[in-house]
Amino acid sequence: TVVVFGLYCMNSFAPWHSVGVIQTLKKLKTTSRGLLEKEAVKRLGQFGPNVIMVEQAVPSFWRVLLEQWKNPFLLIVLGVGGIAAFFHATGIATAFFVLFILYTIMGFIVDERQISVQEFLRHIAHALSLVKRVQKVKSIAVSQLRPIGDVVPGDIVLLSTGDTVPADARLLTSVDLQVDESMLTGESTPQEKQVKTLPPATSLLSRTNMVFSQSMITRGTATVAVTATGKQTVVGSIGVEQLAVVKP
Repeated sequence: TVVVFGLYCMNSFAPWHSVGVIQTLKKLKTTSRGLLEKEAVKRLGQFGPNVIMVEQAVPSFWRVLLEQWKNPFLLIVLGVGGIAAFFHATGIATAFFVLFILYTIMGFIVDERQISVQEFLRHIAHALSLVKRVQKVKSIAVSQLRPIGDVVPGDIVLLSTGDTVPADARLLTSVDLQVDESMLTGESTPQEKQVKTLPPATSLLSRTNMVFSQSMITRGTATVAVTATGKQTVVGSIGVEQLAVVKP
């Protein structure tokens, strides 16, 4: 369920990039000091944990290998090879058996890569992020390291070199900021980021005033307001399967 504050959906396909810093804070019903602790707890219940992958057992080597043989195409290849061998067509049988082995290896590599991506995303949920929150209305804002899984829309997060971005967010301030978004774009060159408001029609990955979940800060510092968490983020919406090579 997509929750709406005002006219804006709490996901990264809403035009947060075209809204100024002050309006962003207003629409998120937060302030530069951060959320009240009790409000953050309420939002955690409303939006759910900031996780993309559900915890599950990692399949064994042999299970991943056996899964390849459930592919109907491979079964057909194996069957044709078996028939050719029965009729002593050695050359044809060998070709089909080699094809069977190659496709099994290719499928195994793709599945192993998907599992690695899933494990990375699960690991991220247990990492820490520096979040500003307020215990009471008139108290001083405190920046504390909190599990990324507890980050909610409206949280104010402080980012610096080496940090993993915990969720999709709008930049409030930035100094010489560069971000590695290769997990989304496939480009190894870090992206320059800035606070300036952008036109509404700006494409998703050209929104230089936004940072996206699972990307990495390679240079600089920033203060950001979280706009989407968990499966409402860009990575969560795309799906982990599409972050890996499609199986042939």
